[in-house]
Amino acid sequence: MEPIKPRSQMTRQEVVSVILRSCALLVDPRNGHLRSLAVALELHEVTLSNWIAQGFVPEFQVQKLQRKFGSQAAPLDDLCPVENRRA
Repeated sequence: MEPIKPRSQMTRQEVVSVILRSCALLVDPRNGHLRSLAVALELHEVTLSNWIAQGFVPEFQVQKLQRKFGSQAAPLDDLCPVENRRA
């Protein structure tokens, strides 16, 4: 197993994936499946996969994550860069 890359070398998709999977571990400490996180957020798990693929989470969904897990676990700037936010 390869060690985790330093954050500075991660792609946007990898950053989003690491953060969402960390949140999934908070919901389901044993397995950390994205499915468990999707259920907790009342979303379809494909939605989470789409966020990872696009490399950002919509701002209003980041706020939902922050209410549930705190801003430390779901940092706005990492999940939704300024260029992807609504004006």
